Amino acid sequence: MQIEKGGDLYGFCPAKATWNPANVELFRLLVITSETGVMISAGGLEDQPSWWIDLLGWFIPQYESQKFSSRVKSVLGDDKSKNKAKGLKGGGNNR
Repeated sequence: MQIEKGGDLYGFCPAKATWNPANVELFRLLVITSETGVMISAGGLEDQPSWWIDLLGWFIPQYESQKFSSRVKSVLGDDKSKNKAKGLKGGGNNR
């Protein structure tokens, strides 16, 4: 299943991940670390558990990409959006 058209394919319903409170807590910690840079243990990245570094290695790029895409869609709209920029003429004649 896909969460959004053209998105990654999942072999299960991704919403099921929210049924486990530990998964939700881990997700929140990953988001906080992505936004603030504060790690779960004292010290820098080299002082973190290896499993945490592994998670951050794929989570942060994916999170930043989704955040960027969301901002682009909010400004430019998408193919399905009725909130596209209005008043622009084709051919570069935007007077």
